[in-house]
Amino acid sequence: MSDRRERDLLHPVALAALAVLIVNDRFLKTAWPSWWTGKLSDVAGMTFFPALLAALLGGRWRRTCVILTMLAFALIKTWPPATAACEHVLGWVLGPVLIVRDPTDLIALPFALWAWPQVRGPRLASSQISRRRTSPCPRASSRR
Repeated sequence: MSDRRERDLLHPVALAALAVLIVNDRFLKTAWPSWWTGKLSDVAGMTFFPALLAALLGGRWRRTCVILTMLAFALIKTWPPATAACEHVLGWVLGPVLIVRDPTDLIALPFALWAWPQVRGPRLASSQISRRRTSPCPRASSRR
C-alpha cells in the first residue's frame, strides 16, 4: 500500500470512526439496543468507509470514494436486492449478518462529507493558495 493510501486509512478521523464502529457494533448495541446505537453505527460507517475505499482504490478515485460510499449506503438501506447482496458479501467475511433496511438511516449520509478532507489531501495554507492563484508577471519597465 502506498504512503498516500496509508495516510487515508490511518487518518485520525478514520481511526476514530473505526473504533466507534467496532465498539458500538460489538458492545453498545448488545448492552443498550436503541435508535441511537443504530444511527451511531451508520454515522461511524459513513465516516470510515470512504477512507477504506480510498485506501483500496487510491489514485484519482479518492474524491469519488465519498460519493460511491453515499450511493452504496443509500441503496443498501432502501433497495432489497442491494441489502441482500451486502449481507451475502459481508457473510463471507464476518459470518451471518443481518442488515436492517431502514430509510431513516439516510440521516447519516452527510457524515460521509467528514471524510472528504481526509481523502482529498492536505489543506494548503492561505498564503500558499494566494501564491498559486496569482501568476507572477514581471512588471513592465516604465518609459521615461
